Amino acid sequence: MQDRTTDRDILKKLCTYIPGDGCERVCLQLFGMPGHGKSSLINTCVCVVQGGDLENVAGAGKSNQPITMERKDFDLSDKIVITDNRGVVKMSKEELEEITAQFCHLRGRDRVEWNRSFREDLNAVLAFVYQNKEVIIPIFVYSAESLVTEERYSELEPFIRDAHRITGIYPIIILTKVQDHGTESEIHHRKFKELGAKHIFQIENYTMETYERNPETKSRILVLLDTCLQVADRQISENRIKDLHQEYLKNAMYVIESKMMIELENKVTQFERVEVQHEAAYQRLKEELDRKNEETEELRKQNQAREREIIKLIKQKHRKSCSIM
Repeated sequence: MQDRTTDRDILKKLCTYIPGDGCERVCLQLFGMPGHGKSSLINTCVCVVQGGDLENVAGAGKSNQPITMERKDFDLSDKIVITDNRGVVKMSKEELEEITAQFCHLRGRDRVEWNRSFREDLNAVLAFVYQNKEVIIPIFVYSAESLVTEERYSELEPFIRDAHRITGIYPIIILTKVQDHGTESEIHHRKFKELGAKHIFQIENYTMETYERNPETKSRILVLLDTCLQVADRQISENRIKDLHQEYLKNAMYVIESKMMIELENKVTQFERVEVQHEAAYQRLKEELDRKNEETEELRKQNQAREREIIKLIKQKHRKSCSIM
């Protein structure tokens, strides 16, 4: 844990920080599943940096259902914002595509839609005017009480990979609710390291229900924020040698192409589903036709048997008539 002098130094740095090279601000962009603690983390950061009583500025709730539906900025200082985001459910292709668009500076602060159509996405890209105003620090908030499954890590791998590919930064991982889930927390820590994460923090957020300010949480939050600024400064320095407008255009094309592929795959899936449905309907019709044919054949045989019986009776009657005469 940091000593109090270091805490004061970090707090002063946060309050006076100014990014360089024309960058107007640093955006700490939060991602994570619903109910994993994004909004509580914002409340905790605001409380630590700005002082005063804990307030539910981010609207933290108790349920695992999505509460935040749009990107919302919360000022930590004049040049540092922390951005809440809509909770992702399964890191689907549609969710990843929308997150990628945010990384590429192709989204404003508005309602987050996981299922935009290609036309909507194209219009959003064309309408957005790129300005080199902020550097994004991707932060992924993950609850230690969440189940430890390989499926979940396989869903997170493309998110971590794409975040690094686009922003140049591996997402900073924040494990929440670790107090009663020490074993799970250690497993998550190791797995995120394997996925490429460079910075992993374990933080017990302040909450409106169990609010108790303590030096350890304050120090962990300050070290987290200081690490974010160090990462931001390195990225700003690396951006000096890049043509950021060219990067923006390249990323815009990537997002559009990704959306085209998603829609194409969805169309193919729909076609395959319809094809399966048609095949099933064909099989049902064929089975019904075969059954009808069998019934018809059975009726034909029965009619032939009746005809033979009738002919036999007619012949018998004819013979009787002849004998009487």
